[in-house]
Amino acid sequence: MDRGYLDFERLYALDQVGGFFVTRAKQNLDARRLYSAPVDRDTGLICDQTIALNGFYAAKHYPGQLRRIRYRDPETGKNLVFLTNQFALPAPTICALYRCRWQVEPFFKWIKQHLRIKRFYGTPRTLCGRKFGSPSASMSWWRSSRSNFDWTCPCIRCYRYCR
Repeated sequence: MDRGYLDFERLYALDQVGGFFVTRAKQNLDARRLYSAPVDRDTGLICDQTIALNGFYAAKHYPGQLRRIRYRDPETGKNLVFLTNQFALPAPTICALYRCRWQVEPFFKWIKQHLRIKRFYGTPRTLCGRKFGSPSASMSWWRSSRSNFDWTCPCIRCYRYCR
């Protein structure tokens, strides 16, 4: 989840079934600090806190505690604030998890731009395999064909071939 999609009700449902999340906090997040853990500022961490939400609806939708991690990105110099329900992992690992999620974004961007997938049929269990298995196979096929042939525009030709 990114900041624009901060839905505490959905995050709490995810927490209740045993999942964990890492998302960025909005600027206007209304929360109170319950505990501050010591951090090594040399790693870029500013603070690692346990918080509770103050807002009426936010506290109603997520009554549990959250972990707020403030981090200064050494590459961009931006201060990032992460929210998570994962208290067992160290703070630098949480920051690395958020950074790694962006490696998946170009893959899905490519899928949306080049594959025409309108509907998925099947049970929820097989649906995931079809939804992500087919594009994954298509992308790996496209990448391998791109390296084997000298096409001027492999994206368009591969796309025309697959249609």
